[in-house]
Amino acid sequence: MKVAIGRTYLDSKVVKGKQYSYRVVFYNALGKEVMKKVKSVKITEPPPQQKAGKVRAKAGDGNVTIKWSYPKYSGSERDLTVGFHIYRKEVGKKFKRITSAPVFRVENNLYYFDETVENGKSYVYGVAPVNIVGITGDISESNPVKPVDRTPPLVPMGLVAKDTKEGVLLLWKFSPEVDFDHYNVLRANSLRGEYKRINEKPVKNPRYIDSEIVRGKIYYYKVTAVDKSGNESKPTGAVNIVPKDLTPPGPVKEITFKVDEKKRYVTLKWEPPSDPDVIGYYIYRGENKQHAVRLNGKPFLPEKKEIAFTDTGYKKAGLKAGKHLVYGISACDSSYNEGPVSYIEVDIPDNEPPHPVFSFSASVTREGWVKLVWQPSLSRDLLIHRIYRAKGKKEKFEVLAELKREVTSYTDKSADRGKEVSYCISEVDKNGNESKKSRVVTVVPTDVIPPAAPENFTVVPTGRRLVLRWSPPDDNDVLGYNIWFTKDRSGKKHWKKLNRSLITDLQIKIRNYGTGLYGVNAVDTSGNSGKRAVYNYKE
Repeated sequence: MKVAIGRTYLDSKVVKGKQYSYRVVFYNALGKEVMKKVKSVKITEPPPQQKAGKVRAKAGDGNVTIKWSYPKYSGSERDLTVGFHIYRKEVGKKFKRITSAPVFRVENNLYYFDETVENGKSYVYGVAPVNIVGITGDISESNPVKPVDRTPPLVPMGLVAKDTKEGVLLLWKFSPEVDFDHYNVLRANSLRGEYKRINEKPVKNPRYIDSEIVRGKIYYYKVTAVDKSGNESKPTGAVNIVPKDLTPPGPVKEITFKVDEKKRYVTLKWEPPSDPDVIGYYIYRGENKQHAVRLNGKPFLPEKKEIAFTDTGYKKAGLKAGKHLVYGISACDSSYNEGPVSYIEVDIPDNEPPHPVFSFSASVTREGWVKLVWQPSLSRDLLIHRIYRAKGKKEKFEVLAELKREVTSYTDKSADRGKEVSYCISEVDKNGNESKKSRVVTVVPTDVIPPAAPENFTVVPTGRRLVLRWSPPDDNDVLGYNIWFTKDRSGKKHWKKLNRSLITDLQIKIRNYGTGLYGVNAVDTSGNSGKRAVYNYKE
């Protein structure tokens, strides 16, 4: 009796052509028989193994991936393939097996990864099936492939640039790559500009002299390494150098200017000096040459062909109105040598209105006048305060008065009492620029002083009626008149008003109330009643 742990048992002591019976007994962990199977088998030639399907090889950098196809496992006793052996040969040579154990037959996962190849050599791969008893089938061949070195060298290290009599000397460290071949030297005119190779022949040693330079001009350099397969490394970081130039450029010529009066911008134009290495210009501004300061930290380089610079003032707010300025311009070369400064004088027009007043208020006096008070603007060129008045809501504002800058109050004695009147004020500078108007303040002038008594009061009989006539008092705010009568000859009591509404004429005809005192008094627009003018009437 043979004991096996597992599901496979190999009987190698059989004779071809004979029939054998096998019994398989299953035991549990206690050694008790739980099941048995009996089967007879006649020993015949094993079935031939099917070759692997299309074998495809794909080359990488120092590796090759091999894939193939094979029929799906059928589960029959004649489908005995359990794995595959992988073979490799150089073109024109014999296959050699490169797998020590078969690659298992796993559905949808038939591949092998070979990392033992050399770049540059051509290879052909073979795949052969292996059955359960170790018998190997026929080999299926792949297409020829050649692994290629696609890995660039390391970036060269330690690049420096030095200014020498012969030109710019570049130095860097040796490349540590085994397959290193040569270096390339790249140059550009700006850090982010286009870097072009300047070495006509491969550079074998880590040094290079660039003699094709213009002194005073800035140059940027990078270096790359190239291996024997032609792979080029990424470039080094850029190093820059300006070969020394101690000669400054000449002066700029023919400076002109144009002033934008609305924005108060100044545009300067000039002709450049003849020096070929001029890279920009310095702009100066001040009240005079001695106090002119530079406006730009870096040399100004015009973007257009026309050389021009526009001074927009601080934060583009324009230059100070009415200012006399001196501008200076100098050229700067690629070695940052500055040439002599050329000057021009510019006057900035004053079109900037002064600030409005800080506060503005109106109050009514005892006399019924309107007193206006304000806190003036602090603008240095302030000349006058302009007061506006509108009589009524629908009336337009008209100029009431213009006062010197020292004045901070004004009394309007001509406002109509009892009627709404509005005021506002603006500031005007020496050039006639007017500020925004202040807020509008509205008041109704009233007074507490009653009008005087009417003058020339007379009473004349006409039939059964009396005609009362009078002259107005001096007050200019009289609204109307009231008529009175009393029989008290002392005039101290029992006065009776004869009219229901104010009389606006200077005479009135009334019925004759007989002998007594007749009176008339004025009422002003503030409702104040004046003293009565009295006439002693006797029939």
